[in-house]
Amino acid sequence: MSHCEPYFKPFDETDPYTQEDAPGLSFRKVLPVGLIPDVDMGLVTLEGPAHKFPGSHDTFDQAYLVYRGTGHINLGDDRIRIDRPGIVVIPHGTRHSMEADAGQTMQYVYVNHAVHA
Repeated sequence: MSHCEPYFKPFDETDPYTQEDAPGLSFRKVLPVGLIPDVDMGLVTLEGPAHKFPGSHDTFDQAYLVYRGTGHINLGDDRIRIDRPGIVVIPHGTRHSMEADAGQTMQYVYVNHAVHA
């Protein structure tokens, strides 16, 4: 059985980081790796028009909890409109990207869950 400790930290006090392929986007690691086994979480902010370049992950599944802004998510060959808060599930190996509409600030929390063979 796993054990974790209670934890609270305001988003603005979490660790920021950058990604080379994502100019104009901001990232924060909101749940440190290891605090909950096999899970980490972050906060992403896109100032539209902005496009998070496509990528995929082989070692974890993802969920995006989109809570602000409008735009699109591209999942494989599908382009899905985001016009209100919602959840996106991205199985490992799925090519995906996010786009924020012009004049919009899109924010979402991602949850990464490690995939074990």
